[in-house]
Amino acid sequence: MRLHGLAGFFVAAALAAFGSGCTEKSLGGASGADDVATVKISGARRDVSASHARLFDLYVSGDGNTVRVPSGSAIRTLWVSGVNHRITVAAGASVQSIQLSGVGTSIDLPENVHVAVSSSGVGSRIIKNSDGTDLDE
Repeated sequence: MRLHGLAGFFVAAALAAFGSGCTEKSLGGASGADDVATVKISGARRDVSASHARLFDLYVSGDGNTVRVPSGSAIRTLWVSGVNHRITVAAGASVQSIQLSGVGTSIDLPENVHVAVSSSGVGSRIIKNSDGTDLDE
């Protein structure tokens, strides 16, 4: 009986650790005026909205996540790794730079966003919403 209770505890602890690691919002960055928040989304086939009250770095990893960035959000750097993500940035949001690695990710940006892109992945697309112009493949 005692061994069964201990096994249940470890299963519950593992599930709690897995669940808390999938979407994590934490403050990070250097101290002082350069403090930038960090929002991390990982796992598989998650469908989430990612935002923060101030400038933030957004990390998306894993497999097949759908991420929406609402209007009014300000992303310093969008870091993307893994495969087959779909990221949509709403009009009125801003993105300063994109670091893209992995395979098959699609990022939709509003027409007025001018962004620096660094890509080491294959089969990924960054598209301006209004005119369908590809920035990177």
